[in-house]
Amino acid sequence: MPVWVGVDYGRARIGLAVCDALELTARPLGWIARADDERAARAVAAIAQRHAAAGIVIGMPRLADGRYGDNARWVQRFRARLAQRTTLPIRFCDERDTTAEAIALLQESGRWPCADGWIDAEAAACILRRFLAQRALTRGAASSPDA
Repeated sequence: MPVWVGVDYGRARIGLAVCDALELTARPLGWIARADDERAARAVAAIAQRHAAAGIVIGMPRLADGRYGDNARWVQRFRARLAQRTTLPIRFCDERDTTAEAIALLQESGRWPCADGWIDAEAAACILRRFLAQRALTRGAASSPDA
């Protein structure tokens, strides 16, 4: 199975993560500085190609009540720019609370304090883990004898 690349899109930096070929684990790759969406889209597409990715997952910011906030428009514009740079499928995944989750994981693993970019990379891994968990549930439901 090919891997998926996770993206935590931000105004200053973009955190990146990748999963294993079995889609069981996700790990932070690092981050790239975001000067503009064109350069960022080229960089993300190149990373996905380098990892022979099956697709790209971008965290979609939502408000606490589930509605899309103003930041969602920026992420949608970035996705459109990225889609011009790759033919891979690009999916969204709810990114609520992933920064807090990333900080907690970094603290628990003894990697805290750290550079802000590592928080973004760990948040990208959290986003990717959520996506993989949803995929696993969907596949499990589809293969269930009751389905």
